[in-house]
Amino acid sequence: MDGMFINTVQFRFPAGSPNPTWEEIARFLKELDTDLLTMESSYKTAQDRSLYIKFVSSDAMKESLQKNMEQRKFVYNSGKLVNVRMSIAGANMQYVRVFDLPPELGDDQLSLVLGEYGKIDRVIREKFPADLGLDHLHNGIRGVYMEVKRSIPPAIDVAGLRGRVFYDGLKDTCFWCYAEGHRKDSCPQRQAKRSKKKVQQEKPGERSYANIVAGKPIAPAMQIPSDLIEDDIIEVIEEEIDDQDTNETEPEQEQPGPKQGGSEGSTTWTLTADKVERAVQVIKDVIGNSTADQRRAQFAASQSSSGSNSRPRKKCARKMFY
Repeated sequence: MDGMFINTVQFRFPAGSPNPTWEEIARFLKELDTDLLTMESSYKTAQDRSLYIKFVSSDAMKESLQKNMEQRKFVYNSGKLVNVRMSIAGANMQYVRVFDLPPELGDDQLSLVLGEYGKIDRVIREKFPADLGLDHLHNGIRGVYMEVKRSIPPAIDVAGLRGRVFYDGLKDTCFWCYAEGHRKDSCPQRQAKRSKKKVQQEKPGERSYANIVAGKPIAPAMQIPSDLIEDDIIEVIEEEIDDQDTNETEPEQEQPGPKQGGSEGSTTWTLTADKVERAVQVIKDVIGNSTADQRRAQFAASQSSSGSNSRPRKKCARKMFY
């Protein structure tokens, strides 16, 4: 079919694009930077999703190619937009886009490398879209019109620099592992690496929200040193102490009448002072002596032998080591 095209250009539509109507095609042709009188015919084919324009001469075709080398938008009546490019009509004429190459790299060096994969027609440098107001700036992407005779790899080396390649006929090739049959998003090696990294992040203590919700331990069991096995145990004991206020008012209760320094009153005060002194001594022994139980027993025995009424009990805390 290649020999059938003479002075003809082609617009190839992306896969899945709707079939354009003649009204939509007519509007698109009028928007081209081309003298409509130099066109001989225009037609579309469904098998390769293309719109063809045949010119009256080779010079008219080349002039139109020069003026319309940038990407254009084909607008459907529904408002849908698709990007198309003008190229020389051919069986395998492709628009190859090359990324990641600096502007200092010459187009001839790129053509030398891509020439190994087919016949180069021309090389252009893409610009920012005109509607952004920066259509005088190049965006760093090279566009190569060429007849692809053998498959171009997804990455090529040009003067020691690596450029990424994309075109319609490019097979599904991964930019991660450079294997065919899948893209980067579904690369098995990339997914395995990410899964391994995730597992490594979760291993230390497995401190993840999912593990906490599932009731899994968030940290390994802590080993307790043998020297810390003996825990500090707080033992609550009851000690009989004399309330100071009670003791101070007790003589008045026992001696309703006025005190005049009688022998009975003196004996009562002396007895109370002895009890307070002994109670203080017992408390000191409880805090600092491990034989507090014996002293408490002795104190209780002395109280019971004296026949005095029991005093209010107060709970004390004592730290013991077992």
